[in-house]
Amino acid sequence: MAARSRFHRASLAIGTLFALVGVLLTMGYGVLGGYVLGKGFTPAIGNFSDALYFTVVTMSTVGYGDITPKTPDARLFTASLIVLGLVVFATSLTTIAGPVIHSRMINLLQPRRRRMKRSNHIIVAGNNPLARNVIKSLENRGIQVTAIWSAAPPAGAEAPEELIVGDATDMEVLESAGVKQARAVLALQDSDSDNAFVSLAAKDANPDLKTLLAVNDAHNMDRMRRVKPDAVLALPVIGAELVAMALSGEEIKTDHLLEQLLRLG
Repeated sequence: MAARSRFHRASLAIGTLFALVGVLLTMGYGVLGGYVLGKGFTPAIGNFSDALYFTVVTMSTVGYGDITPKTPDARLFTASLIVLGLVVFATSLTTIAGPVIHSRMINLLQPRRRRMKRSNHIIVAGNNPLARNVIKSLENRGIQVTAIWSAAPPAGAEAPEELIVGDATDMEVLESAGVKQARAVLALQDSDSDNAFVSLAAKDANPDLKTLLAVNDAHNMDRMRRVKPDAVLALPVIGAELVAMALSGEEIKTDHLLEQLLRLG
């Protein structure tokens, strides 16, 4: 599950490495091209220092003009080096600064609410009608709930008393929600795969807690059971059962429907 968070969150170290590799490859292209097409410049490029100097000033778009391309091949090469330099710079900036900016934005958008001492609480991951209704029902019964939403609610919109904005499949987000002190995690998101990862991550962090995950596609039922949650909320299954019972004239058996709705993992 530690690997799952890496898929969703850009690593600053890896991003920096890729940016460095991109810069070095582009510079290598510039130095090699300067050597090969050296006679097409004025003055001609005939050594490594001149080729490196030309590459750096061209990639940075400084262009002092002391080394200028004269032949069509040299001009085409110089144009390609300028384009590559701009692309590498823009990509590197996005890769390195992206995770930092994203983290800062999440902190700014995170609703500032009264911090609770999380202990023996229930974590609910999801911001769909099912998740919101479950949160509201639990709070109405005096049960401490920590909600995890992927996006902050609009200003003035109703939100859970204890809300964390972030990716529920991220172990850091689960830990900030107090997963190690929680008694249960309810994965009620729209994505079955995300619900499975939330359940796995929660169990990995706290083997003693209970996990319940929602299944939005009945075809995924068997796959979700392999995650070994404590319970599976099978809304598509009960919907199909109700329709079949109503159309066939069967007696609607509450116990049977409840068993279909909340299947043990």
